Amino acid sequence: MLEGDPESFKSASEAAETWVKAITAARYYLDQGNTRVAYGTLLELCKSQQYDSILWDARDALAAVSDGVIRYNGLLGLQCYASAHEAILAIKKVVLITFRSPLNGIEDLAERERIIKRLFDERREGLTLSADLEARIRRERAKLLASDKTDNKTDKRKNLVPPNTDVIKLAKKIKRDLPKGGTKRDIALEFADGDERRAESLLRELRPSRYGHLLK
Repeated sequence: MLEGDPESFKSASEAAETWVKAITAARYYLDQGNTRVAYGTLLELCKSQQYDSILWDARDALAAVSDGVIRYNGLLGLQCYASAHEAILAIKKVVLITFRSPLNGIEDLAERERIIKRLFDERREGLTLSADLEARIRRERAKLLASDKTDNKTDKRKNLVPPNTDVIKLAKKIKRDLPKGGTKRDIALEFADGDERRAESLLRELRPSRYGHLLK
């Protein structure tokens, strides 16, 4: 189940898609020989770092809905991630460290351009992402948000109390007597003093779609 605000997760997940686009675009511009535009595109990754903690907190829930392990042979060699969100979050951090940190404290523009060119020449292969990474992010988001809605509905049902207190009493009796043998119908008939119509009516109230949570 998703922890935290679903809307915040949705925004963070959509930001993760833009990270994939930015890195893919940077590699494209680099292959076209446009180093400045490629580097500027990578710097776009800095603008949405407020979403990092949201995706990190959702990593277990995302792993549960993932299509499988993501393998990325990039800037740190072969790495494996449990979900597409976890993969792009890690890749984004490594990309920023690799291509931005070496420029810290360097103000000379010519020197900065030389460093950028060298970094791209040496590490450009690390900007090649899996072709289906963006699609997998979308699938994980859809699955997780859908499962979260289902879980919330279930939690709300658990708090429902039937207006007929006999339903609650029968549920307690079934939980107590069922392990001793017999069936729910037998127990309901005994509870209803042999009145089949009343027994069936009470049992219908204990269906999963009604107050079935009382039997758990």
